Amino acid sequence: MNGKQGAWVSSRVCLALLLLLGGCGRSSASSPDSGSDVRSCVLDADCNRLEVCDAGVCTELTATGGTGDIGAGGAAGTAGTAGTTVGGSAGNAGSGLGGTAGAAGGATSCMPGSRSCDGSSVRVCADDGTSRIETTCSLSQVCSNGDCHAIACVPGSSFCKDGQVMTCSDDGASSSVSKKCGAAQFCLEQDGGADCGDTVCTPGAGLCVNSVATPCKADGSGPEAGGQDCTTKNLICDAGKCSDPTCTPGQKLCQHDDVYLCVGGGADAVLFTSCNANEVCDPEQVACRNRICDPGKLGCDSSRVATCNELGTGWDQSGQDCAGSSQICLNGACQSPTCVANSSFCKDGNVYLCDSTGVSATLSQTCSSYYYHCAVYGTNSAYCAYNACTPGAAVCSGNVATKCNADGSGYDANGTDCGTDQLCSAGACHAKVCTPYSYFCKDGDVNYCQDGLSSYVLQDCGADARCVKGATNAASCVPYDCSPGLKACLGNQVGTCADDGTSLSTVKQDCNTTGQVCTNASACGDSAVDTLGAAEELQSLASDYFFGDVIDVESNRDLRLIEANMVLAATRDLRFVVYENVTGTFIARFDQGVKDVSNNGYASSGAMSYTLKAGRRYLIGVAVTGGGFVPYYDALPWQPDASLGRVAGSLATAYATSFYAGYTSSDRIYDLRITSQLP
Repeated sequence: MNGKQGAWVSSRVCLALLLLLGGCGRSSASSPDSGSDVRSCVLDADCNRLEVCDAGVCTELTATGGTGDIGAGGAAGTAGTAGTTVGGSAGNAGSGLGGTAGAAGGATSCMPGSRSCDGSSVRVCADDGTSRIETTCSLSQVCSNGDCHAIACVPGSSFCKDGQVMTCSDDGASSSVSKKCGAAQFCLEQDGGADCGDTVCTPGAGLCVNSVATPCKADGSGPEAGGQDCTTKNLICDAGKCSDPTCTPGQKLCQHDDVYLCVGGGADAVLFTSCNANEVCDPEQVACRNRICDPGKLGCDSSRVATCNELGTGWDQSGQDCAGSSQICLNGACQSPTCVANSSFCKDGNVYLCDSTGVSATLSQTCSSYYYHCAVYGTNSAYCAYNACTPGAAVCSGNVATKCNADGSGYDANGTDCGTDQLCSAGACHAKVCTPYSYFCKDGDVNYCQDGLSSYVLQDCGADARCVKGATNAASCVPYDCSPGLKACLGNQVGTCADDGTSLSTVKQDCNTTGQVCTNASACGDSAVDTLGAAEELQSLASDYFFGDVIDVESNRDLRLIEANMVLAATRDLRFVVYENVTGTFIARFDQGVKDVSNNGYASSGAMSYTLKAGRRYLIGVAVTGGGFVPYYDALPWQPDASLGRVAGSLATAYATSFYAGYTSSDRIYDLRITSQLP
């Protein structure tokens, strides 16, 4: 409504604004007598609250009926075309939304005792910190600051009140002054808004004087006389026209999926709340609610088959409870589980992942058949594992000739055992030619067996040595015991060396019968002195080191003296030691110490006695303490022959009471002199 008006303004409109907004708008142009109880007026806006302008005098207004309709624009009684004014008689707002709403679902934690708004509902925080809906506001109310309030105006709109321009709050529950009109101005509502102007109304604009529809005078000073009384046709006056009522004034309603407010005495509705794109206006609550499904579409409400309601805001249970048949509800139908929910499993050689419902599965990992196969671990897990063999290929499982499984995961159990005389290779049985990964003698040389099916010469023993097989899978080149056809001393006997170089073809003298030993001169004598190696090279060793020669004894001897050729930079203490090889370990059997030795050359153990037994291997040498020293040694080739047996090599290491026999070196022997006689 526009402009400043007098008693012609509809008392219905003013009554509605009076009851809902707390009084009719008052023009700033009025100047009543401050000392008189009778106030002159032109418009209702010139009067106080609970008064209307009647025949130029402000008269107290008596309201009948309930809560009045909302005057969301303009002072009560101001005519005009603004569509935000809620006209009509006082009294018929107030139908509820159907009582207190049901308890809301569990909400997040809150401050006990606090109140808040959830759309048009009031939430109260319980003592346990959870929020519950206490009530839902009526159609003529809004929730603001945790309580229901009567709708005061259209959110964001401007209107006239007490001769001032008011602006409505965002929730429609209150308003505040946004502009004060000057002393010679009037508050005018026009085109959905309000502002200060110089005329009472807009010339020619439609006005309502009570229920009479009439236009504003050409000079804007007020309404034209006469007009049409809308009540004679059971109509209402709105914006200077008689109209049919279309809604309940002051109440919210749903239109175009948004919340509207009924204004103009029930003749029009204006947008109150705009719902988001994913929301819809619920006609029962007259509030925006989230659209969660397509109306009429089947879905699930927990384990039950349900139908999306006509608004798309919830589910109506319309079908069976799938739990009764040990099924689950999925996509609006009962379905049987096909796999363990959230598990992985093998299918068609690949890894599949079961969904959270257990109804369907999707490919999770492709196992390339040439390199991988699907394998299960635990109870509900699978992964791509490396193939144990090439799928379908002929393979060996141990000594069994078989085939690789089609998926490469292992071997076919139905294979052929190659037995003890054959070996499996490339999926077939072959004749065994040697013991796999062993050393053996063949054609006088040391050979190595690779896989039991083939071998190669590892060491050529040459003309001066023969291949000798050890007690284990070892073999080595060992020099002949004597030179064929020449005089030799073997087994404490003097004779002629046989063609095999390991025995005597004829025995000329048996030293055992005379209680003597066979010497290096191939003659019997009371004792024999064997010089092992020659003083060719020098080796520097640290204090507390041991060095010595390894000897395979072939005749029983009583060891009487040990001498070691070395260079001593100063006085040293010596320990002469005899070790015996026991199952691969040299163990100390005899030692004798000599202190304060300082001479260079052969250092002597002094008189001693230890029996060396034929057929055993010994390590004979000396350990030096007190400082470093330099022993002499003989590098390859060195002479292995000795009257008591054969020299096999040497060993130098930190002194200990036992050594690993495998440390024996064949690249040198140390220069030792050993004196022995028959035990």
